Amino acid sequence: MQYEEIRSRRGGRVYTRRVWDAKMQVRAEYRSEMCLGRIRSIRTCLALCLMGFGAVSSLSGQSSAVVISQVYGGGGNAGASLRNDFIEIFNRGNAAVDLTAWSVQYASATGTTWDRTILGGFIQPGQYYLIQEAQGAGGSTSLPAPEATGGINLSATSGKVALVNNSIALNGSAPNGAQVVDFLGYGGADFAEGRPVDPLNNTSAAIRRSGGCADTNNNQADFALGAPSPRNTRSSLNPCGPVGPQISNGGITNAASFMAGAVAPGEIVTIFGSSLGPASLAALQLTVDRQYVTKSLAGTRVLFDGVASPMIYTLAGQVSAIAPYPLAGRATTQVQVEYNGQLSNAVTLAVAPSAPGVFTVGSSGQGQAAVLNQDYTVNGPSNPAARGSVVAIYATGGGQTTPDGDDGRVIGADLPKLLLPVRVKIAGLDAEVLYTGAAPGLVSGAVQINARIPDSAPGGASPMVITVGGAGSQPGVAVSVAGPGSGQPGVGAFIDQKLDQLKHDPTVAPLSEIPTDRSPIPPAWLALVSWNTQVGATATSVDATRPPMVKAALSTLFNGTYQILAAQEIPNKDSAELLRNLLPGGGPEWKTSFFDTTDSMDNGFWYRSSTVLRDSFSLFVTGQTDASGRFIADTSRAQHPPQVAQFQIDDFDFTLITVHLTFADGDTAESARELHNVLDYLDWYFNQPDHDPDVIVCGDFNMPSALSGQTGKNGITLDALFDQDPRFQQGERRFVVTVHEPTSRGSAASGGVPVSNYDHCVLSADTMKEFVQARRVSTNILTDNPSDPEVQLTSDHFPIVAFFRTKGDGIALDLKTRIRP
Repeated sequence: MQYEEIRSRRGGRVYTRRVWDAKMQVRAEYRSEMCLGRIRSIRTCLALCLMGFGAVSSLSGQSSAVVISQVYGGGGNAGASLRNDFIEIFNRGNAAVDLTAWSVQYASATGTTWDRTILGGFIQPGQYYLIQEAQGAGGSTSLPAPEATGGINLSATSGKVALVNNSIALNGSAPNGAQVVDFLGYGGADFAEGRPVDPLNNTSAAIRRSGGCADTNNNQADFALGAPSPRNTRSSLNPCGPVGPQISNGGITNAASFMAGAVAPGEIVTIFGSSLGPASLAALQLTVDRQYVTKSLAGTRVLFDGVASPMIYTLAGQVSAIAPYPLAGRATTQVQVEYNGQLSNAVTLAVAPSAPGVFTVGSSGQGQAAVLNQDYTVNGPSNPAARGSVVAIYATGGGQTTPDGDDGRVIGADLPKLLLPVRVKIAGLDAEVLYTGAAPGLVSGAVQINARIPDSAPGGASPMVITVGGAGSQPGVAVSVAGPGSGQPGVGAFIDQKLDQLKHDPTVAPLSEIPTDRSPIPPAWLALVSWNTQVGATATSVDATRPPMVKAALSTLFNGTYQILAAQEIPNKDSAELLRNLLPGGGPEWKTSFFDTTDSMDNGFWYRSSTVLRDSFSLFVTGQTDASGRFIADTSRAQHPPQVAQFQIDDFDFTLITVHLTFADGDTAESARELHNVLDYLDWYFNQPDHDPDVIVCGDFNMPSALSGQTGKNGITLDALFDQDPRFQQGERRFVVTVHEPTSRGSAASGGVPVSNYDHCVLSADTMKEFVQARRVSTNILTDNPSDPEVQLTSDHFPIVAFFRTKGDGIALDLKTRIRP
């Protein structure tokens, strides 16, 4: 048989699942009730089950043993010599670790909301990595050059710090799970590994013992208090020597959902840690009679109460195995990994009757579920299941079967059924369940559930939850259903009509919901504001005149109810933090996604705390930093690096790009050259199977739209660059340019009147389902200020706004998160 490999990265770890090639037929046909209820003849029935057999390519995933090595929150306080707070991490393992999209996160001692600083680059064995945080008013000494820079204001005495293998904000006072790589509680923290470290002060830091090598998973034992001594990648290496197998804190997870917790008999688990197996992936092997999966693989065994379990694969940083069926009836089990005769730390888990997790196409535990349609094709947004049809859902953690499960057996024609009752909900509606049991051709523990799509299920990505006994599967998983607003993304009569109107009619209709631009936006709407604030509008000097004018405009705009600001021309991180405090409600109400680059006019996002930021990164930077920690811009591709992010508000998730194309002294061809680089990124983006079809590009393009009646040098318009690119002519890849009013301004001496049409929001076809309107904001939002334009302009651009509905008919989460090359 042939196989297709699906590989994906979650927080720097490589997750591997193999799927049957959907174009190939299985050698045998199974004729039983197990497949799709009334349909008996089975072909490619296993097309998306994620535990197939056969040779698999070697992967480069390595052990991950990165820990928090030092935390200091007294920077700039009374008696402190250092100006900044900082967090330091350390690689105590024996292999380099890719920190791309990792983050350090902080919450107060009893807090439930978490501030983040995004990390990047590699950390070598024995190497330190310095993250500079907020600066205080005092202190005389700067930190050594940091590898990452953020604005977190750590408490000098008590708090919680997490090292997370993704950039998604944690929730709750005691976050746990495989994404939390390491955790430190200090002072009066209500959560810690073991016991928290004693309270710190303005002159003391929590410093991991043995230069960072100590790790007993007890903060009190692993850390000592001492004078802060920040170390970075240039500091002397401190190799910890050979490290035996170690299971990470919260590192035993359901192999489908990647959620930690109780384990069920027969559940396929993935275990994260360090030195668990070989450097190269070793895939499962069968016994000589090919009836069972072996319980030892490349020197690795996974032991439940000392008994070896069937092995799926092994790798230094993660292994996968199947919990034995004889766990049924036990209250707890003790899990260890053995590699080359060395035993890891023992982890005690509760045993539950069931712990279901649904496999997903992206192998992340989120998004499109691993489902086959009734015609045995792979379910997805471009191939949804019809209402009333039967689909096959692949999962694990279903618990004991009848007859009793046989550990490691390859399932043939005799099909054990799940003992516990199974319920399937699709879009909150009960689905008829036709079969629940083992999946033929796969190892015992892989579960197949056949269910009928409810006749009244909405079209699009419909949330799906399976319940086995009293336990439910993970949230955030969807099955694609045909119906209004579904089918191929970016296609449909409604979308085509709206695109055609926007391409030919520059009219901006009044909105009864928003009588003026000082009115609050309605519930279940998104107001996305884009504004080139101009260098100086966020100047941090105490006597700067523009920031108060900017603050007044931001507070007046839609009564301060908009949720996202995409801003351009932000000079540095201090200006970014100032802008956060200029927004209505100030710092407590807003979060920032900003990357300080060597360009003096950076782009960034400011978003309300209620808005979910899934990921963000700076496009067109070299991946290196200068001595002050700024990302070095790749000026051959863009003078002002764009920023890319993915947001979720209610039922609307989307990818947002903020750009500021070069003005180049009015040479529109140079702006067009930079835009072509952005289009190259979008081409890559749409080629990814796990991309969100809703894409919004807002900012200062320094070129007019066709409907504005203006043209750039040599007759260039923004529309033409999209319309003439053959990569963006069909389906979800179609784009439309909005905002046709002049947005740039004349000088203060000339009255600061609107002049050229430069600022736009460019929308992908799929956003038409949510899109309401885009336009320039009323000019009097700026000109009503008594200092504008008599003294100087608040900004040399007027803000623009795009409105979207975030709930309602045809609006559903896509749950696709890939934005990084």
